[in-house]
Amino acid sequence: MVSLRRKPLLHFLCSAAVTIALLEYAFSHFPTNRFSETLLKADWRWLLLSLLLFLTAIGIGGARFHLALSLSRSQAHIGASLRTVFSAYWGYILGALGGDGARVAIYCKSFDGNPLQVTSAVMLDRFAGIAGLLFLVLLSSFLDSSGLGPFLAVFVLIFIALNWRKIFSGMAARAQVKLDNANPSILGRCLLLGILTQFLVASSFYFNILALSPFLSTVNIIPYIPWVMLCSAFPFAVAGLGLREGAAVYFFGLAGLPPHLAVASALLTFLSIFIATLLSAAFCLFLSRRPLGEKLKPSTISVVIPVFNEEKVISSIVSALLRMDEVVEVIVVDGGSTDSTHQLAVSCGAKVLSSQPGRGLQLRLGAEAARGDIIWMVHADMEIPPHSTQAILRSFRDSRVVAGGFWKTFQERRFLLFGSRIRCFIRLVLFRRLMADQAIFVSRQALVNIGGVPPMPLMEEFELCRLLRREGVLCLAGATVKTSARRFLKHGIITTYATMASVTLRYFLGESPENLKKLYEKK
Repeated sequence: MVSLRRKPLLHFLCSAAVTIALLEYAFSHFPTNRFSETLLKADWRWLLLSLLLFLTAIGIGGARFHLALSLSRSQAHIGASLRTVFSAYWGYILGALGGDGARVAIYCKSFDGNPLQVTSAVMLDRFAGIAGLLFLVLLSSFLDSSGLGPFLAVFVLIFIALNWRKIFSGMAARAQVKLDNANPSILGRCLLLGILTQFLVASSFYFNILALSPFLSTVNIIPYIPWVMLCSAFPFAVAGLGLREGAAVYFFGLAGLPPHLAVASALLTFLSIFIATLLSAAFCLFLSRRPLGEKLKPSTISVVIPVFNEEKVISSIVSALLRMDEVVEVIVVDGGSTDSTHQLAVSCGAKVLSSQPGRGLQLRLGAEAARGDIIWMVHADMEIPPHSTQAILRSFRDSRVVAGGFWKTFQERRFLLFGSRIRCFIRLVLFRRLMADQAIFVSRQALVNIGGVPPMPLMEEFELCRLLRREGVLCLAGATVKTSARRFLKHGIITTYATMASVTLRYFLGESPENLKKLYEKK
């Protein structure tokens, strides 16, 4: 009986043997000199586009993995999920088992993940990827004029459709999540991202064919690409080598592509995988250039709410926050309200401080009075999900994180307000900053190290994020807050966006926050 420790090695050796045999068979069916000449004449522009698409597919795979983790609320933050997928992609050179195992190992070690939940998320993510590939196979089967494969594709998809609940239930049970209580939109998004990932990989494959044969008619090859991908997905070879080349010779041959071009395009696809692996590893090393700090173990949260005439909403937000177990206090900092905001906040159990008006000054005063491990800066007109405090604490499983914010949507549904979640991600990735209406949270120690919240009348979150980047990483927690769009509706959505863009530009050009506040309040 084979030892469990020897099974992975035995699997790799058998896969390597199959790979060598299949490659030998593929190369024996055409002249080697034609193959080398074809590779040397490849158009590097198509090859570069193919590589970019493949890297994009890896990133989308990271988002899909994050969604799978979120079903059991075991995700740290989106950056942790993306970093895990990019770091673990080298494992897929050894096949699906190697890549999935690397993901579990890296996520559990780096972000204190529960092995059972992470393994379940990997299984669900794998299922979504396979479902996406089968969808492309089915679609391509109906586009295939030769009639090859529709029956098999339909049979496989019918089998999945009849057994999907059993499959998901098994995964969900291992992830300690009941399928009936799981958010169906998350399951749907996993499947959509699975389709998108496979579409990008198929497009990458097609661009490799274009790089080799720019003057040939290659449109009729498109329906066969998903079939080649499906063949290379079987765990009988190293990273699909041999299987991909043999399938390319057969399927692309049906469309009239010469064998040497078919094998060359398949090998270029493997080369894209290999280069993407190297770039992913380099990218993760770049992100990890900051040394690991002492991992924080925060357990208590102090909420600071700056207010001015918020009597309509203050009671509901304070009551909701005080019901959360991790919240030890809610500090309302009143900037001179003339209504009953002060009295209502006190009656709900909040600690109320008085301050001069100015959001930065109010936040600074409240943070100085707070006693929790984490300072959470919330707007009075926000809707906070009940699991948001757990999302905050999970974010600090990443030892590089010192602060973060939430994904954001608007309470009012208007077409021009859509896409706020995407903007949150782009803003953090490209500019490494968060907006005040994302409910920013920060560790007490990091806030002390930078000297507290900048007491600025406007743009305080820009300066706060700039200072915090010296201490560590900013992140997006695994929850979404809803904020009011009352300013947008009052002044006009396009006008408000234009004003915000103007104020931001002037701030970076050096104009004082005091002047910017006057400009902002005039609109």
